[in-house]
Amino acid sequence: MRGVRMLGLVALGALVASTAACGDEPSSAGVAHVESKVPHERATEAEAVAGAEIVNHLGAELYGPIAEAGGDGNIAYSPLSIGVTLGMARAGAEGGSAEQLDALFAAADPDALHRSLNGAVSSLQDLTGPVPLPDGEMGEIELTNANALWGQSGVTWTPAFLDRLKADYDASMWTADYASDPDRARVEINDWVAEHTREHIEDLLPPGSIDTLTRLVLTNAVFFKAPWSDELDELGDRPFTTAAGTEVQAPTMSTTGDLPYQDGDGWQSVTIPYAGSKLAMTFIVPDEGGLTAFEDALDGEVLHQAVTGGEPTPVMVTLPRFDLDQRAPLADVLQELGVTAPFDTDTDFEPMTTDPGAQPLHLADVLHQATVTVDEHGTEAAAATAAVFETVGGLITEKEVVMDRPFLFVIHDVANGTPLFIGRVADPTAE
Repeated sequence: MRGVRMLGLVALGALVASTAACGDEPSSAGVAHVESKVPHERATEAEAVAGAEIVNHLGAELYGPIAEAGGDGNIAYSPLSIGVTLGMARAGAEGGSAEQLDALFAAADPDALHRSLNGAVSSLQDLTGPVPLPDGEMGEIELTNANALWGQSGVTWTPAFLDRLKADYDASMWTADYASDPDRARVEINDWVAEHTREHIEDLLPPGSIDTLTRLVLTNAVFFKAPWSDELDELGDRPFTTAAGTEVQAPTMSTTGDLPYQDGDGWQSVTIPYAGSKLAMTFIVPDEGGLTAFEDALDGEVLHQAVTGGEPTPVMVTLPRFDLDQRAPLADVLQELGVTAPFDTDTDFEPMTTDPGAQPLHLADVLHQATVTVDEHGTEAAAATAAVFETVGGLITEKEVVMDRPFLFVIHDVANGTPLFIGRVADPTAE
């Protein structure tokens, strides 16, 4: 990290699965709006497919180092939130930082990268709305996205940077005065995040995370809530063997039906749809004793196969309820994956601004937190990312999937397999 004489920039993202509002208006008055005149350009279906591939690749790349940092514990993170946040940062990068971010995304064309991330978000938002439930009632799929920039007042930001974020991320800028009142700016941003996550993430930026050297914050918030197509049955407490080898008693649920199922090399997967069958959660259960081997072999191809493959098969599924609240050390993870230049540069973020009041800039830290709750009714989840820049029933079943040992999960759309959340349940009873 550079010396205290340096200025600062923060980029952050928040992703939630629950019931939330949308839009990019600040939660309280007192800030000025800097609106790009470029309209938001909706991506094509082909760009949405490419976006799903990029987010899938990113999710698989991040899994190994995040799982390693998590030890024997639970993990949860949002490839979509992290991808959108790093994509917005990439829009203002050049040089080695741009090259390493492109390599992380496996993106040969930065313009295509932004359009693809645009498509990933747009295609997911199209899946929202009322959906019929088996009991004749109507349910609701909610999934919204909002992006915004919070820039130091008095600093001139590059029009091309602002235009790119408006065109592909539908993000506009609000001014903040980090230099004279950083804590007020921090509270303003936290209020925006809380509003767009229905209070699931209330203190994304903790005290001290914004200071007088901060110059820009990029924010992303996604909201998601979905009921199961059929509610799961409660079974009471059942034994579960944790990743550490301890047996615990976990509240357990079950369902039976013709569900996408597959036997992989050392693993099984089963996909349970949400109401409307356009979104789903896939559970990946490594063979007993095979968690480490499976995680070592996990890549984008295996992840894509798990969430898009499988044939409808009569399956009985047994799984625990779980409620995860996890943090991931993304600065260490990114550097382990080869993204080191953004942490060292003095010039790679000049496409954001050449104003001497906000340069030079470099990446200082990237923070991520995710919560995922699964019960018999459906799924509720939230995630936040902060990247800090500074200068200085009666069916006869053929298969059975019993999650009485550690397993992975992926929340995704059915058509493209875009992963919203990825996680590992090592101990469903852990707080």
